[in-house]
Amino acid sequence: MTGTESGQPLTQMTAMGHKKVLLCHDPDSGLRAVIAIHSTALGPATGGTRMWTYDSDGAAITDALRLARGMTYKYAAAGLDLGGGKGVILGDPKRDKTEAMLRAYGRFVESLAGEYITGEDVGTTLADMETIYSETDHVVTLPEHCGGVGDISPATALGAVVATRACAERVWGTPSLSGRRVALQGLGVVGSKALALLLEDGADVVVTDVDDDKLAWARAHFTPFLPQDNNYTSVGAVKVPGASPEQLGFAGFFLPTGRIDDQGPHSVFPDALDPQLALTAFEGDLFPSGSPQSVYSLDTASMRAVPGKDGADQLRILLRPGQTYELPGGRGSITFDKVERFAGLSIRTDPVRREGKGHGSCPRRHGGRRCATCC
Repeated sequence: MTGTESGQPLTQMTAMGHKKVLLCHDPDSGLRAVIAIHSTALGPATGGTRMWTYDSDGAAITDALRLARGMTYKYAAAGLDLGGGKGVILGDPKRDKTEAMLRAYGRFVESLAGEYITGEDVGTTLADMETIYSETDHVVTLPEHCGGVGDISPATALGAVVATRACAERVWGTPSLSGRRVALQGLGVVGSKALALLLEDGADVVVTDVDDDKLAWARAHFTPFLPQDNNYTSVGAVKVPGASPEQLGFAGFFLPTGRIDDQGPHSVFPDALDPQLALTAFEGDLFPSGSPQSVYSLDTASMRAVPGKDGADQLRILLRPGQTYELPGGRGSITFDKVERFAGLSIRTDPVRREGKGHGSCPRRHGGRRCATCC
C-alpha cells in the first residue's frame, strides 16, 4: 500500500522528493483537484492538467505525484529551464466538466504565483486552457488567438515517433519502422496522430484504448498500404471480419497515379493525380490460426476467391475516390472514400508572447481579469 492510499500523502511525497502538493476543493463548482510540484530547481514547475476518473482519492494523488516527477526528468533531459509539476482534476471529462470548475481550478493555479505553469493533457482541451487562462497567466498550450501556438498534438506525436525511430536504430541499426510491430497505448489527440505517422512509416501497429469508440474510429479510418517504390505503388489488405455470411478480405494495390498495363497495377507518379484502388476479393476465415497477422497482407490459406459478376473466377475491383462497388451475392458494398494526405512538419521553439489588451471592451469584466471570449 502506498503512502497516499494509506492516508499518508506526506510519506510518499518524502519518498519521491516532492516539494509541494496542493489539494483543491471548490464546493460551488464541485472541483476536486491535485496540483503536485516535484521540483523547481531549474525553473517553475510545469506540466499539463489531466481530468480523469480514479478509483480513489489516493490513486489521484499518486498519479499526480508520479507524473510531476516524470516532468522533472523530462525537462532536465531536454535541457530546459523548467521544473516538474502536474495537475489532476477528479471527474469524468465527458460528463462532469464545467466552465465554473475550470475557472475555479485556474484560481488555484493563480494562488501559486507562478510556481506552477499548467497546460493541456488527457481529458482537457485547448478550449479548457483558454477558460483557465481567464483566471491566471500561468498557462501554456493556448489557442493562437490567445497568443499561444495552437494545437501541439501533431508535434507531440511526431516527437514520439521520432523517439521510436531512434530506439529502432539503437536496437536494429536502422531507424526504419517498416515491418516492425509497434504497440500504441491510447488513441487520444496525440495517439491518433501518432497512429497515422506509424502507419505511414510502414509499421505493423497494435493499438489499445479504454474507449471502445476510439478503437472503432481507428478501424474505420485507417486502412494502411505499404509503399513499394518511389512512385508509391503500395500494397495492402482490407479486412472485414464482421461480414456476413462469411468474412471478407481484399488484397490489393493503392496507386497514387494509377496505370494498369502489362506490368500489372503500378503508379507512374508519387502525387495523387489519379488515385486508384485495385482489389482482389476473397471470403472465408480471415484468422484461421487466431494469431496476430500483418495489417498489410491477407492470409488466404482458409479463404477462397469471390467469383466475378461476369463469370470470371476472381472478382477484381478498380475504384477511384468517391466510387462504390456493389459486391455480388448480397455481400454488401465497398467504397473508396478518400486519400488521407500526411504533412511534413518543421519544428522550432519560440517563446509564447502576449500583449495585454486591457479590459475596456470586455462586457463581462470578471473582476478586472480578461475573459476567455473577448479579451
